[in-house]
Amino acid sequence: MADVDECNSGYMCIDGTCENKEGNWTCKCPLETSLVVLNETVQNCSGIVSIQLSNIKTN
Repeated sequence: MADVDECNSGYMCIDGTCENKEGNWTCKCPLETSLVVLNETVQNCSGIVSIQLSNIKTN
């Protein structure tokens, strides 16, 4: 059975790059963005990744 190319079959990777894999697919996001899975066929690379200030030590 031939592999389906999800990237050319309606699967969406918004603001990222869809990479077809055998039996699956991946949405690769640009640096400083994070992956948000909207549903089984739509993923979105969204915004700048925030830094949690609570993890930064201050004097």
